[in-house]
Amino acid sequence: MIKNEPDFLNFLKTPEHWEFTEELNIPVIKGIRLRNENALKFVNFNEAHRTPLTKRKQETVHFFQADYLIERTFTRASQTAEFLSGFKACLSPDFSQYTDMPKAMCIWNHYRKMWVSRFWQDYGIRVIPVAGWSDESSYEYCFEGMPRKSLIAVSTVGIHRDEQARYYFEKGYNEMMKRLEPDKVIVYGKLLDCCENVIHLKHINDEKFKAIKTTKSLEKLELMEESNARLTCG
Repeated sequence: MIKNEPDFLNFLKTPEHWEFTEELNIPVIKGIRLRNENALKFVNFNEAHRTPLTKRKQETVHFFQADYLIERTFTRASQTAEFLSGFKACLSPDFSQYTDMPKAMCIWNHYRKMWVSRFWQDYGIRVIPVAGWSDESSYEYCFEGMPRKSLIAVSTVGIHRDEQARYYFEKGYNEMMKRLEPDKVIVYGKLLDCCENVIHLKHINDEKFKAIKTTKSLEKLELMEESNARLTCG
């Protein structure tokens, strides 16, 4: 790099002591085991700042959100690591790997995910690795640097109404199980048939829809009770 040039790709922040894969020089990250899955309490990155300081050691931060909302985990790596160090643990940032994206971009997003995860681990943060892939061609790089027999997280958001996306997810999920042999899998979003023996993390919109549906049901019940009361009084 040119002297005094801004390190916007985090090249200079990459320590020499890190372990990298041979083929693509992807940072290798450490695995993590789960002692008590009932103790897991999740908050999404965009809402994490609302968590009181006294309760952050009880929550795990996830990044299953649009890429522009989690971009700063890479572009502002040190500041983000400092913030996340106050929480119990966090998942790897889930940078997208879509089937219609250029392969080079998918590899770059996998590299960034692994780089940030390793950077956080150096900060002393407990990191739960997130697995991601596109189609079969992504298998040559998307599992590079990932730990075996570790707790792993994946997302099913956005694939249920797309038959092709569901096909690629299920095929990639089976490939992940074969290559990484995860100790346990956290699934964010709706469960598919291929997802067995998992920890289910519901999509935030599912919870909002459930809350709205419950509220509407209560309002409907109150109206019915009010109507019956009027009929009785009459």
